[in-house]
Amino acid sequence: MKNITKIVWVRKLWDWADENKIDVTELPRTEKDLFKISGLDLSNYKLNAIPIELFNLHKLKNLHLNANTLIKLPKEVEQLTNLTQLVINDNLLIDLPIEITNLKQLKWLEIYGNNLDYEKNNVLKKLTEQGCHVTTKSARSEQ
Repeated sequence: MKNITKIVWVRKLWDWADENKIDVTELPRTEKDLFKISGLDLSNYKLNAIPIELFNLHKLKNLHLNANTLIKLPKEVEQLTNLTQLVINDNLLIDLPIEITNLKQLKWLEIYGNNLDYEKNNVLKKLTEQGCHVTTKSARSEQ
């Protein structure tokens, strides 16, 4: 039964990748290669949502989601327990799921260029308290 479940979510993830024209070099279309990836750059794909199946890639350490049209990050992000870097600049995020604070390995979060109230965001405060470096301003905006 477990293999059938795995096949279903993998197929859904590949179908989503194909629909969004995500290059096979970025998101491999073989199980062997898919389960090995530790870094994934889904920047500039005009994505408005991330499928929860993506969060089954437990070996991911780096995830880049820049310059899309994401409004929210699914709470399932907490399943990426090895994630150390999340870069999600220049989207339309208005909030972050509290579950992101369960990512104890997360050391770097770039999140500028979104619709968040950075000063009042308790999730960002908690991540900072946990030792995560949170960047809410681009180097360009500080010049």
